[in-house]
Amino acid sequence: MKLNYSSLTRIPSICVFILILISSFYNVQAQTVSAFDLGSANEPIFPLSKQKVYGIAMSSIGGDATLTDLTTQATSGTYAGSDISNFSLYYNDINDFASATLISTSGSSSGAGEIISFSGFSQTIVGDGVDRYFYIAANVNAGATVGNTFSISFFALSNFSFSTSVSFSSSLGPSGTKTIQAIAAPTISSFSPGSAGSGNTVTITGTGFIGVTAVSFGGTAATSFNVVSSTTITAIVSTGTSGSISVTAAGGTATSAGFTFLLPPTISSINPTAAGTGATVTITGTNFSGITDVLFGATAAASFNIVSSTSITAVVANGSTGAITVKSPAGGASFAGFTFLLPPTVVVFNPTSAAEGGSVTIDGTNFINVTGVSFGGVPAESFVVVSTKTITAKVGKGASGSVSVTTGGGTASQPNFTFLDPKPLVKIGNNTSGVLVANNSTTAIDLGKTTLTKDLTKEFIIENSGSSDLTVLNVTSSNPKITLVTLPTAPILPDEVAPLIFKLDAKDAGTFSSTILISFVGANYQFELKGEVLGENPELEIFNIVTPNGDGAHDFFKLANIEAYPINSVSIFNRWGDRVYNISQYNNSESAKRFEGVANEGEQRA
Repeated sequence: MKLNYSSLTRIPSICVFILILISSFYNVQAQTVSAFDLGSANEPIFPLSKQKVYGIAMSSIGGDATLTDLTTQATSGTYAGSDISNFSLYYNDINDFASATLISTSGSSSGAGEIISFSGFSQTIVGDGVDRYFYIAANVNAGATVGNTFSISFFALSNFSFSTSVSFSSSLGPSGTKTIQAIAAPTISSFSPGSAGSGNTVTITGTGFIGVTAVSFGGTAATSFNVVSSTTITAIVSTGTSGSISVTAAGGTATSAGFTFLLPPTISSINPTAAGTGATVTITGTNFSGITDVLFGATAAASFNIVSSTSITAVVANGSTGAITVKSPAGGASFAGFTFLLPPTVVVFNPTSAAEGGSVTIDGTNFINVTGVSFGGVPAESFVVVSTKTITAKVGKGASGSVSVTTGGGTASQPNFTFLDPKPLVKIGNNTSGVLVANNSTTAIDLGKTTLTKDLTKEFIIENSGSSDLTVLNVTSSNPKITLVTLPTAPILPDEVAPLIFKLDAKDAGTFSSTILISFVGANYQFELKGEVLGENPELEIFNIVTPNGDGAHDFFKLANIEAYPINSVSIFNRWGDRVYNISQYNNSESAKRFEGVANEGEQRA
């Protein structure tokens, strides 16, 4: 039965605005604690300490909750104070009573009708919504009366004390009737598996597994054991010996003969040391009884036969070079030096030339356990073994030469691969000394300004800085106002350049921008262009700041829209009325035709 209870704290009205702000950021919610019992089965309890009589799961959402006291409703049954000495409260983060931690002990029991009380503890239930577990256990006296009973009817809000005020929406259910029974001598009816090695788990079935203190295999104590129930134990074999399995419990010791302790296998030789698919290899060693796996390298044998405890014959599947390994429940053994004999072959690859990142399909045979693919001796960026006859590989940094495939069986190659090395560079101007245009840059390159009907062109070059020919496939512009005038049609040889000229259409006034994409074989180059077409007789805008320090801001005396008046004369005077600069055809683009802080006539004064 599940219950919910929640906690809310009264907030003064002056804090309401702050609470609203906090709620918007942190999704504040009321703290809610839920609980449900772990069942109400009628079960036996025995004259032993820590006999579980009740279990509760609790979870908290919206904040941690701290349980500080717990009481029960009045108990029922026929038990007396002489049957049960007292009760204990245990806690665990997981639902495992055996490993739970003692957090409180009640006073002495007075028999049926008593209220069990646990206090003096503080147990936090973390507010993550995950269940935590509390268990009530009876400490039953050795002389308890067999047949007497114990039960708890239910729990209510009054039974719990938390660090914050809580309320229950319902109550927990009853515990079920717990009947005191005598402890019978344990028995073992079976165990499985009948043979096991160190570290293996054996399941023991029987009766009377109450208060178990020891489990052994052939007289050697188990590494660990877990009492699943009064009829089942799981135990981990230590460095045991063959013989009997024994279980020691409160009622005595039970044994069962027939357990076989398995020693780990060893391999002393293999014959032959090299073989192919379908061949039989003889493996010689010791302790081969119970072998479950045989591997050639990392590949399981097609089949194997345990001839004796010292000999195995195994059939090679699509194996790989490496160690032969045998495995049993007791462990494994390996023998290095086996070679798988079927090497790969490379018959053909397509295409026969590609750039870095290009995909090449390789056809051949025996592409099994492929460990590497290379182009011209340089490893592929990546590869996928499609089948034993086909591989698709992405070219890495690569070089011209042979295409090679390496497997556990060896390496196969096929010559005449050509590595394309496209390394285009776009520069402003008509030679390699121009300013580099960064690939994929979002900063637009300014074509400049022009006036209506006067189309504006700007020269660029494509430089091939790679080691193979560079072929231009296409050049696109996202804006029809900016178009390509020239397009290289022939491949550009290494270290050579080709012109690239763009034009700004001046039919309409305005500012125009475009994304330019140049597609090459094996590479792409993208950048932004912009330009402005001025309307009729635009006003001049004169900037009155010049700071020629090379920082890119106000490095020259800018006259906006001067391009609309190409026939001009500009004079600059200092504060004393002296002309210090004079030039015709002033413009903002050419360094020789603009004022950059240096006088060209008269006396230069600061």
